[in-house]
Amino acid sequence: MQRHPAPRFVILGGSFNPVHLGHVALARALGGLPGVAQVLAIPAAQNPLKGDAELLPARTRWEMVRAAFADLPRVAVLDVELRRTPPSYTMDTVFDLRSLYPKAEFDIALGWDAFREFARWRAPERLLEVAGLIVVPRAGRAERADDGAAALQCLPPGWAERLTQSAPGEWRDESGRLVLQLVPLQLPDVSATRIWAESRWDLVPEPARALLLQHLSERPR
Repeated sequence: MQRHPAPRFVILGGSFNPVHLGHVALARALGGLPGVAQVLAIPAAQNPLKGDAELLPARTRWEMVRAAFADLPRVAVLDVELRRTPPSYTMDTVFDLRSLYPKAEFDIALGWDAFREFARWRAPERLLEVAGLIVVPRAGRAERADDGAAALQCLPPGWAERLTQSAPGEWRDESGRLVLQLVPLQLPDVSATRIWAESRWDLVPEPARALLLQHLSERPR
């Protein structure tokens, strides 16, 4: 009997505070990676490594992400983290997703800045046992020869020794599972910090922008 590979799902998490053109470009690019069946965009109720004082309401962010990604057929927006009591831990999310998609394999997409904090996540060693990592450089940063060495240093203790480089920018474990992948992408240089500091609402895609402006207009002053 022919064995069919498990579908590969990429988890794109974050605060999305607010969702912006860079998120849309990233989701589209991730959906186009070889072997990726679907991108699962999952707004966090609260990032445990960040404060929540300036966060838009969780449901508002979720609705904005749904609106921003509506035209991307390979992207599904889930509210699994909003259904749990915050803060939002990726380990809990992966196990929730494994119950929803028992035949799928999962990768977690994150940027360099988030990846540098990976060892501080809850149970990072256990997380690597059940999900791979797709690491995307910052906008405008070209992949450098030393990125691989820097990436391996960001893994929990002992994990670099367990991996073997199988191709440029790819490392697998002894079973052949892809655990770490560096994917340099050309993305817009956009950040939520810039949007709030400069009121650059044009960097928020329509119709998510309409939802954001409606919320801001109704917010108590």
